[in-house]
Amino acid sequence: MGYKLIPLTFLLLLLTYPIGAQETGTLYLKKVNGKIGWFESGNAQKHWEYTGEIFEGKPNGKGTLISPFENYSGEFKNGKMHGQITHTFENGKRRVGEFRNGQPWNVKSFDKKGNLENMWVDGTKLKKLDIPPQEWIDAWSNDSYMQVWMKERDAYYPPKYRIHIFSGNTTGAAKTSNNSLSLYWENYGLGFNQMSYISTSSDDNDYKMENSSVELSYSSEFSFRGVNNYTATLGAGSIFSGSGVITSETPGIEFETENVSGFSIFEMLGIKWYDLEFLIGLRHFRLTYSDFASTVPNVPLEEPFTINGSHFIFGLGYSF
Repeated sequence: MGYKLIPLTFLLLLLTYPIGAQETGTLYLKKVNGKIGWFESGNAQKHWEYTGEIFEGKPNGKGTLISPFENYSGEFKNGKMHGQITHTFENGKRRVGEFRNGQPWNVKSFDKKGNLENMWVDGTKLKKLDIPPQEWIDAWSNDSYMQVWMKERDAYYPPKYRIHIFSGNTTGAAKTSNNSLSLYWENYGLGFNQMSYISTSSDDNDYKMENSSVELSYSSEFSFRGVNNYTATLGAGSIFSGSGVITSETPGIEFETENVSGFSIFEMLGIKWYDLEFLIGLRHFRLTYSDFASTVPNVPLEEPFTINGSHFIFGLGYSF
């Protein structure tokens, strides 16, 4: 049995060993007569210098290719980087991984602090959002992490856009209600709110006030006891239009105005569930209606009417 294996092994070695002389030495990559090629003589200060295994006058096998500004160390084939390569720059940046025919194939690029900066997968340079974070890579012992990452990256990186729809009201002698819609880009929101106020005073005067405001807000995620599904939102609104009507207890007398000013602020907490967000919070407001005009001559209303209060707000958010 042993005698049969020896000739077979010898035959396999002959078939796999390259025809020609494999040697070790130094070559220079330079341009001569308009053509770039490998030469045995050169200047390390001006040309690329290769030291390592050589076959038929070209780098072939393990070696190092050095210039004054960067170097490649690893595997070469037919004069090009082909196989596992470490590419180091003078400023400390480096690329590590598999090259094919001189080009990055499955390669990770790191900045001078060692942070993952770029990636090539199957010869294609990934977009920034397609690059998994380093902690994701460290959690996997083999290259299967990329298959999992491409499926779950949307859950790791939150969508850029969100919509918040929320409302609130109070009941009793004075009824207030508001409805808001905000659109967020990343953390910053721009919204619109409509509010109404209806009340009857102790002397039987009826008050009906409405207003519209534009709102700016900021929303961000935070963790609580290791859970990252919480959000906090803070916003403020400024009145840009509105109207008010006061109906007197005396029949036929009303006071009207379109002069309204004021502001509101609101804060909300949210709980995320997939792309949905459940919101609860408080809205505080201070509004002033002034310059009322009477429907009956010589019956003025000189004092402004002020609304000052708070109420709970509830809403939903959606990320996309």
